[in-house]
Amino acid sequence: MTVLTSQEALATRLPLVRFRPGYLKEEVDALMERIADTLQAYEERTRGPAPL
Repeated sequence: MTVLTSQEALATRLPLVRFRPGYLKEEVDALMERIADTLQAYEERTRGPAPL
């Protein structure tokens, strides 16, 4: 799991695809996976103990 800092998220620039509008799918997928990992880590830390 690779968490993403807010500064890394702001600094991320996705490369454009040549000869047509858009971004490289692999780069977008990798960024989305890091975002999901970061959110999951945050959720696990803030969830707290289960109610009794």
